[in-house]
Amino acid sequence: MIIKSLSRKTPSYRQLINYVLHENEKPAPDGLERFVYTKNLTGHTVDEWVQSFETQESYRLYQRSNQNYLYHVIISWHISDRQNITTAMLKDIAREFAKRRGISLYVATPHFLQNAVHLHVVHSSLELLTGRSLRISKGEFAKLKRDLEAIQLERYPEITHSVVDHDKNNKVRIHDNEYHLKARTGTTDKEILTHAIEQALTISASPDDLKQLLQEQGITVYERNGRLQGVLAPKTNRKVRFSRLGFDNHINALQKEHTKEKEIVSTLDRIRKQREERKKERER
Repeated sequence: MIIKSLSRKTPSYRQLINYVLHENEKPAPDGLERFVYTKNLTGHTVDEWVQSFETQESYRLYQRSNQNYLYHVIISWHISDRQNITTAMLKDIAREFAKRRGISLYVATPHFLQNAVHLHVVHSSLELLTGRSLRISKGEFAKLKRDLEAIQLERYPEITHSVVDHDKNNKVRIHDNEYHLKARTGTTDKEILTHAIEQALTISASPDDLKQLLQEQGITVYERNGRLQGVLAPKTNRKVRFSRLGFDNHINALQKEHTKEKEIVSTLDRIRKQREERKKERER
């Protein structure tokens, strides 16, 4: 089991929720079912859930310029375990993750890409109603991962390939080739790079998601005039454009969402300033 947590510094609740739910329009693979797990949310529609997130944000105690608004968590399993993964297991893991991460707002749903299974979780960055930040240290997050893996080993021992070993330095050694290809198999560097980008794109809902996922693999994304242009090849540090690798359409789609997010933040900032100015005028 691999768990990645990506932070969002813009209040893009609707965009991210719609992203994780868009797969539900497609039929599920044989033996699996589509589902949406929620916790502490009001209503049954995206509009109602977005309203819950916005209401929760209004309780924030401390405003910071670089604050996180929500988190996008991806839990994935090795493709060799596909036949032993069940809908009940995915729901169980979603519940256990929410239980251990903290009292907050949660939306979770699975994505199925060929034989790969990903569980996507969206949750608020705040504790429910208190307005306090739902912070988690690296050590605490590592413990959360170990706890979920212990549950998987105990309840679903048939899941044998998705194994994470934690050594004494708290580093993680992942036995999963979903994100990493072995160069010694004869695969070219370009194919390895293309595969890494392709896999990251399948679970990225924003440019920041893509940059963070690739950075975890030692691949740096470079930009030009505020737009994603390409990556630096790990071995040579040479620039490789996304267009050269055939990812133009995917990158443009991510960039479009990024532009929308900036517009949302700009609008919210303008409304906030107007409210502050009106408040000052009333106090005079």
